[in-house]
Amino acid sequence: MGECEVLDIQAVADLLDCELKTVQARALAGYLPGLKIGRSWVFPLAALHQRLNELALAEAAERRAGKTPSPAAEAFAPVRDRGRRNQLPACLRNVPGE
Repeated sequence: MGECEVLDIQAVADLLDCELKTVQARALAGYLPGLKIGRSWVFPLAALHQRLNELALAEAAERRAGKTPSPAAEAFAPVRDRGRRNQLPACLRNVPGE
């Protein structure tokens, strides 16, 4: 893959099966690797995959150890889930301060 693939906010919401507001809140909080260019958000696909892999591996290690998820693994919380989409995976829930 010679070029860096970039997703817009709608593509990330579709990928994570969550609301646009959830993706925007996570990006603003620094939990999703994105760049705001003007009024739009863009997300490098490789960076997004890397972040999701980090969170998934950390949560799996905690489950193997019989521990409750750490604050890093609980870094996300659904934003106004209105039932139109599923909630985020467990590794993407409970952003501190929200």
